[in-house]
Amino acid sequence: MKTLQALLALFALAFLPLHAASLDDLTYTTTDGKVTITDCRFAATGELVIPATIEGNPVTSIGDSAFAECTNLTSITIPESVNSIGNLVFVSCRSLESINVINSNLNFRDVNGVLFDAEMETLLRYPAGKKDLSYNIPDSVTSIGVDAFADCANLTSITIPDSVTSIDDYAFYECRSLTSITIPDSVTSIDDYAFYECRSLTSIT
Repeated sequence: MKTLQALLALFALAFLPLHAASLDDLTYTTTDGKVTITDCRFAATGELVIPATIEGNPVTSIGDSAFAECTNLTSITIPESVNSIGNLVFVSCRSLESINVINSNLNFRDVNGVLFDAEMETLLRYPAGKKDLSYNIPDSVTSIGVDAFADCANLTSITIPDSVTSIDDYAFYECRSLTSITIPDSVTSIDDYAFYECRSLTSIT
C-alpha cells in the first residue's frame, strides 16, 4: 500500500504547474530571531534568490535537504547573511546550473557557479545541471564534500589536484558519464559510496 501511495504522489507531482521561483516557495523556521530555510516546493522553476531577511529576521542557515528534488531550479543565489549550509541541500537538483553567493558573504563563495567555503578549501557543491564536460578542481581545495558532484551527468572528466586529502560520502554519486579519474597520493581518506553508481567509470588510478 505504501508503495502504491508513493507512486501516486510522484504521478501527481508530474502534473503540478510550474512557476517562477519566489519567497512563496520556501518553507522556513525562525528561532531566536534567525531564519533557517528548510524546504522548497518542487514546482518552483528557474532562478531562486534567497532573501537576506524574512519578516525582518536574517536568513542564516540552509537546512539539510532544503532543495532536494527541486528538479526545475536553474540557479540559486545565497545571500550574505547565510553562515551555515546543511548536508544534501542540492541533491537531485538536476537542472541546477549555478549556485551563486553574494560577494559580501564571509562564509561561502562561488567560482563560476561552483560552491566553496570562504577559504576555498572545501568544494561543497558542483551544480548537477552544469553543461561543462570536464572540471579542474582548484589547487586550494583539500576536501571534496559530501555529495559534491552527485548527479553530475554531463561530466566525463574531473581533475583532482595534489592538495586534496579527503573525499567525502557520495562525493561522485551517480556521475554516470565519468569514465576515468586519477586520485593523487595526497588523498588519505575516501568515505562510503564516494563513486557509487558511476556506471561509465572503468578506471580509477
